[in-house]
Amino acid sequence: MSKIRLASVQWEDSCSSSGWEHPHEDKRFLIRSFGILVREGKKSVTISTSRSSQGDRYMDQLTIPRSAIRKMKTWKH
Repeated sequence: MSKIRLASVQWEDSCSSSGWEHPHEDKRFLIRSFGILVREGKKSVTISTSRSSQGDRYMDQLTIPRSAIRKMKTWKH
């Protein structure tokens, strides 16, 4: 099995609500996600919580647009 690349990604999330409300304040919602690096593309990065023992399938994938990423660090394990 190949080495696993881990990632820490800090990214800016969106905000939504339902029902009648006053306008949202101009707030930044910074999220920090950690996981196995599945893919690094030009437009997005995908991380996962788990990888199969064969290394060909991933569980609970999260794809983050590059435009939302504020910081990212990767390392091999």
